[in-house]
Amino acid sequence: MLAGEAGDEAAAANLPPGFEPAVHAQETKIRVDNRVVSPGYFRALGVPLIAGRYFDERDRENSANAVIVNEAFARELFPTGDAIGRRVTVELSPRWSGEIVGVVGSYRELSLTEGPRREMFTAYSQTTVPGATLVIRTKGDPAAYARAARAAIATVDPGVPVFNEKTMEQQVKEWSGPARMRSVVLGAFAMIALALASAGVYGIIGCAVAERRQEIGIRMALGARPGEVRRMVMAEGLKLTAWGLAAGALGSIAAGRMMEAFLFQVTAADAATHAATVAVFLAAAAAASYGPARRATRVDPLTVLRDL
Repeated sequence: MLAGEAGDEAAAANLPPGFEPAVHAQETKIRVDNRVVSPGYFRALGVPLIAGRYFDERDRENSANAVIVNEAFARELFPTGDAIGRRVTVELSPRWSGEIVGVVGSYRELSLTEGPRREMFTAYSQTTVPGATLVIRTKGDPAAYARAARAAIATVDPGVPVFNEKTMEQQVKEWSGPARMRSVVLGAFAMIALALASAGVYGIIGCAVAERRQEIGIRMALGARPGEVRRMVMAEGLKLTAWGLAAGALGSIAAGRMMEAFLFQVTAADAATHAATVAVFLAAAAAASYGPARRATRVDPLTVLRDL
């Protein structure tokens, strides 16, 4: 199905049904993306119909102008849910006006990180725009239909150039490529930070065990079991880690606003993400503390008492 993009146009909306707006009144103007499409465009892309109808054979050149808006448009300008039947006037020369006949679901147009923008759609039979994009929905490999699509277009007009052939998966990969690269880089730095933190915990607990060697020996001589000594040493490591995680959580919340531009469908203060991070660091700290704790249980009480 065909789709054309007319860019940002000044439009007037949010007016009573049948009322012709004064488009030159500044308070009735908005900025909105206008996309010219043919019937079947929304079904080809899988865009759901929220209210009203799609474009169909009723929307002809000599019939009343029809407009479809997305959910973001309707929710912002018609919060009471009465968008169907309202009129939208586009400030063109000559002025163009149409009635909203349908509301469709919003989708991300430019990138995965940018939320859906308000959009209006006009019928290809009633408005024109230079150039067009042919959207084809297939049941098999989309790339296998490219040659057949070019041949079909050539039978209509051999002079029409066909270019920029891409599947939706390729489009998504191109859009998300920079974000994936940033994720890989940030993930690599995070793994390095986790390794350094684990090594730090291991070194600190190891030094603490060496300094408390006599204390541990006396405890074991007085009847402390190896399991108790192991838990005591690991608790020290986890306590240090907990203090570090508390300070790190406060720092991440403070610096989270700088990271929101790199996030998709998650906020910088997402509780699940912070909980998972804490769990990973606690597991790494427990693993790093286990070695020194196990060494502490091998202290010979007689050797320690003899060295006193």
